[in-house]
Amino acid sequence: MINLPILPILIVLPLIGLAFIFFSSEDDENAEQSKKSALWTSASNFFLSLYLPINFDKSIPHFQFVNSFSWFNSDNLRFALGVDGLSMPFVLLSTFLILICIIFILPQKKKI
Repeated sequence: MINLPILPILIVLPLIGLAFIFFSSEDDENAEQSKKSALWTSASNFFLSLYLPINFDKSIPHFQFVNSFSWFNSDNLRFALGVDGLSMPFVLLSTFLILICIIFILPQKKKI
């Protein structure tokens, strides 16, 4: 198993996609550039989330894919992320539903 900080990547990747959507041109009457940026961001986020069930070990009763960061150089303030057997399917479900919603929004034209 690769020591990849997958959970922070799954959080930061939509924020990067948001920046691309925010700075896309507004000249496009159907917002095609924004829709394509949203599609690529959500698709890459979903495919990265598939890393979780592939490398999830059901025999471990503790949190897995744990990442912990200290805030403000203090040992008392920590930001920790991890998934267990209950929350891992919800991460997959949310990334999948976002991708499906973006796919269904793509063919819609702007109504004037």
